[in-house]
Amino acid sequence: MRPFPCPALIVFVFFLFLTGFLHASAGNSQMNIEIVSLKNAFGTWWTQACNQPASKAIDLFDKMVYGVAPEAYDALVFDRSLNPNWEKQKIKSLSKFLKDLPPKFDRILANFDKVEKTVKSNIENFHKAFPNSKMQFKIFLLPSLGRFDGKASFLPNGLPVVGFGVDFLLDAKRNLAVLTSHEIFHVFNFIGSHLTEDWLMKNGTLGHSLWMEGLATLASGMGNPSYPDGILLLDEGLATISSQTVRDLAQKFLEVSRLRMFDQKNEEQYTKWFSGGSKDAEIPCRAGYRLGLEVLRKAEKSFSIEEMAAMSFTDVQQIVDQLLSKIAKGD
Repeated sequence: MRPFPCPALIVFVFFLFLTGFLHASAGNSQMNIEIVSLKNAFGTWWTQACNQPASKAIDLFDKMVYGVAPEAYDALVFDRSLNPNWEKQKIKSLSKFLKDLPPKFDRILANFDKVEKTVKSNIENFHKAFPNSKMQFKIFLLPSLGRFDGKASFLPNGLPVVGFGVDFLLDAKRNLAVLTSHEIFHVFNFIGSHLTEDWLMKNGTLGHSLWMEGLATLASGMGNPSYPDGILLLDEGLATISSQTVRDLAQKFLEVSRLRMFDQKNEEQYTKWFSGGSKDAEIPCRAGYRLGLEVLRKAEKSFSIEEMAAMSFTDVQQIVDQLLSKIAKGD
């Protein structure tokens, strides 16, 4: 592969020392969230890699970007604990990222500051909506190599973590305020319910995923009360699904609700309901988010959102299936 053209960055490294930052904290006495930005690492890497062959640029990325936060990359970007082929996937993702990067570099670098500002602001909004929240975790702002916009997961040490793909968010039609609230609430849910990655990997079902995504969508509305469902769902089209279609979707989902979410045999079902890869004409992409919101709005009639966030996941499955049955019947 030919070397990549380098952007005009004569004084860039000096600029990074003046204006960049690696760590910034946004916290209070009960909620301590540390923001870890890889802006400096990303910028410094590209000044050295932009004129190098692809193989050398990838080696430098491993040392200068991945090497700054390997556990975050393993958990958020490469799903190392779940993907035995994660190293091949890393090379593939990096190769495509390098090919597309030159015209986008300056915009991605500037987007770090935009994302950081919005995330900080919405941490405060989240605390206002949930003043008794007690959380301590890290949020990583990083180039996700085009793999995700926002994501909550677990570090290898078992602690929850959130990441925002600054490159993905550059052109994605996402409301970052809603996305921030959504991902932070996942951590609130993890901590409140004492959920662990080990339990989720062994026992987690599609029904549990429906509950988590519906709950986080519902909660993001509390932090952003003026936004309609289309924005909260991060997809205007999901908000326009008819009531009859929602009933039909509930009946369909009941058939797969108890399937294990991390069983490879069920990957197609998970993708169909929760990712953008549905090829089923009767199931819109990410329909699980809309259906989850419907389920949680029914649950909200009996429980507070704090109670739902603290529920044991051993109890959640039965509640989800009962509420799906009611929705399917039009109750």
